[in-house]
Amino acid sequence: YKQGVITLSEDGTIACWDEHFTLEFRLKVASKSLRIGRFINEHHLLIGSSDHLIYLVDLATKRIIQVFESHTNSVFALATHSDFFYSGGRDAQLIKWEIETGKYEKLPAHLYHINALDIHPTLPLMLSCSMDKTIKLWDLEKFKLMKVIDNERHQSHINCVNKVLWIDTNHFISCSDDRTILVFELTNLI
Repeated sequence: YKQGVITLSEDGTIACWDEHFTLEFRLKVASKSLRIGRFINEHHLLIGSSDHLIYLVDLATKRIIQVFESHTNSVFALATHSDFFYSGGRDAQLIKWEIETGKYEKLPAHLYHINALDIHPTLPLMLSCSMDKTIKLWDLEKFKLMKVIDNERHQSHINCVNKVLWIDTNHFISCSDDRTILVFELTNLI
């Protein structure tokens, strides 16, 4: 944030540190642990929490400006795309949120909790990964599942998949509790 760093804390607070790691401000956001943060623009930060809520914080005014409620457990994953953001967590639900209105659409996306989400750099696609050992590819325009990547069909991970990250237009990497990092190539994406 600006020239410094924002940290999320187990006690439900965020802290803003300048480039010399001097504390600029602290803000209490939630009653439980903060799990994930994603900027939607220069001053607005989405924060997923263990209290099942997602907070939109204005860092310029140091205020919570909106609270999104639909998950039934901790929120571990957030991603932003256009006028929408996506969330996932311990309840294994993938939710597409309209930022302005708070309206949402929910899908039962995985068997176990969703650990991470990542949006494709140029296409309306998103990856999700889960404790259920799968990686899923989603069409964001239709909010529909396109592909499931698992060990049986794709020699993927044999344990919980913790992170996914697009590295270019056709490749992404993933890491797992099986102590591997894998690189995948996807062709014919649209």
